[in-house]
Amino acid sequence: MHQAHHALANNTIEIQDICISSSSSSTNGHYKAAVRLLNHGVHKGDFFGIPGSGHEVAWASAVFFTLHQETHQIIDIWAVGDIDGLKHQIGAPVEAIAFAT
Repeated sequence: MHQAHHALANNTIEIQDICISSSSSSTNGHYKAAVRLLNHGVHKGDFFGIPGSGHEVAWASAVFFTLHQETHQIIDIWAVGDIDGLKHQIGAPVEAIAFAT
């Protein structure tokens, strides 16, 4: 994350969706929140071994939070992003993924 912050200038994050669940037995009484994001930035510095190109980039990500049922403080975070899509936009090699059939 630190590398991305320095390599991608003018980074903005657009919240596209937020979903929040009520407490239930499946979450030990805690609340769950899911946030779908669209990230934008300009490739200004070295990223995945590729020097800054000045190209505008955009990639999707999602963040999932677990919130304490009483204090509503975040007690767990899980995030995923389209890193291969971002690599493709800056010209970095994207390793092939083999799927077993």
